[in-house]
Amino acid sequence: MHRIFWFFVVTAPLFADIPIQESINDVYYRGDHQLTGSITLYPTDNDFAGASPEAPIYYRIALASGARLADTRVDLNSQNELLSKPIYLACELVTSQPSVDNNVPKDAISIVRWVADESSIWFKVQRDSSTWISYADESLHPPDDDHYIAWTIGISARSSDSDHDTDKSNMPFNTRNLEYSGLADATSSIICVDLTESNMELTRYLEYDIDAYAAAAETSPGHFSEIGLLTTDFTSDFEIARGKELKPLETTLLLDHSRTKFRPDGDGFVSVHSVFALDLRIQEDGPQYLETDLAPCISNALNSLLPFLVIFPSFVFPPEPNCLGTKPHHADNCLPFENCFPEPT
Repeated sequence: MHRIFWFFVVTAPLFADIPIQESINDVYYRGDHQLTGSITLYPTDNDFAGASPEAPIYYRIALASGARLADTRVDLNSQNELLSKPIYLACELVTSQPSVDNNVPKDAISIVRWVADESSIWFKVQRDSSTWISYADESLHPPDDDHYIAWTIGISARSSDSDHDTDKSNMPFNTRNLEYSGLADATSSIICVDLTESNMELTRYLEYDIDAYAAAAETSPGHFSEIGLLTTDFTSDFEIARGKELKPLETTLLLDHSRTKFRPDGDGFVSVHSVFALDLRIQEDGPQYLETDLAPCISNALNSLLPFLVIFPSFVFPPEPNCLGTKPHHADNCLPFENCFPEPT
């Protein structure tokens, strides 16, 4: 095993560093489902030369500071039909020359492992980067500083669709289905992390490492190890989030003429105590801190087993209880307010 490692380190071709661009989100540094920023790779050289389905090149993004992935997006061995499929990443050509085209196959780059409670995301590159760019004379070339390929994770399905130029991208969005037919086939790659057991410090950045590996890294189908390290280098600040403390909140909810307190938990979140077993996950500083969609939270809150505790009693009754219509002698009482007093004759 050690011989394989040194073999790839010595013989791997040397190209320019792969640039990476990130966006950074503020996160609660002890939160359990925190939304980080995005990560975009844009190689400007033939960094994945020789990659093929038989001899793929893998790269791994590993979270630092004891952070873990909060959810599972890809597990090739999962019994869940959806999660058992890889996520293929849309690759966009960045160039100022309209005569240059994108020739990256749809299945070139994919996410092959993203499992909750693990710290690493694994990617598979299985198409030779020396043919990713097509010139006007139909000759094929690798990316360079003037024409390069970019792909992104850490974005929603809808953002993936809107962020890609359909004329320069090999796919309109990230997807699990290479036979996609519309936006319904777009797939989210939002990165949510669990920091409850991390050693991330307040106001400090959540960092990550990234390395490339040869085909030997896949030790068994869907399982990967740090074997066959390549000499590929990456250029970045390697930061995707910044730790922040959250201020406690307190608000109220009217329930059947009584006021029930929403009291902040010790972690700074607001939850309903003694009424619903629900953590609304509402935080003070705006939408960037929402950990779950608000609509499901509202829906869950309204699905009470005792609706009379949620809906205020009505003291306004119809003119005649259980009446299917208005009797003639009640007609005047049912007129709009401004017409409730008939004009004198």
